[in-house]
Amino acid sequence: EAGDYELVAVIDAGTGVGRIDEGNEGNNQSVSSLHVESLLSDHQLFEILAKDVVYQSWTDGQLVQLGELGYAYGVTFTVDAAISDPETGMEGLALLIEGEYPILVFRGEEPGSFLDDWNSNYHPGGIGLSQFLANYDAINAWLGLVTDETASVFPTIIGHGTGGALAQLTASQ
Repeated sequence: EAGDYELVAVIDAGTGVGRIDEGNEGNNQSVSSLHVESLLSDHQLFEILAKDVVYQSWTDGQLVQLGELGYAYGVTFTVDAAISDPETGMEGLALLIEGEYPILVFRGEEPGSFLDDWNSNYHPGGIGLSQFLANYDAINAWLGLVTDETASVFPTIIGHGTGGALAQLTASQ
């Protein structure tokens, strides 16, 4: 609540960094959490992560800057874990925004792994189930760790195609 002050949120689109200016008081506070919360409801951002970013090669600790990838987003993610299982073809990225907003992104079908994806998609238990079951411990370990570290913020879990099925399976567990 602003009280007697006028609140102005200033967000730099190039960096995603913001501040709150409170009238004449000049008391600046970070509004990065405000900015991030709006991003976490941005379906276009989810599409970019699930249809492009997760398909690229990343390593743990690497910074993912969407602006450098040609997108009009000034947010930087840190790759907390690059998940790769060549046996089942499951790929994913565990990302953090500002170290506290976790996002788990699962890759959908990969053109070069058609047979793996085909087999996974026609598992009797459902699409992606064989990939999920084979990687359940690793997924669950990351979710447990990140939930302990960011107790007030639950992970956002997304995917497209088979990745969407993996996201649903993960969220349901």
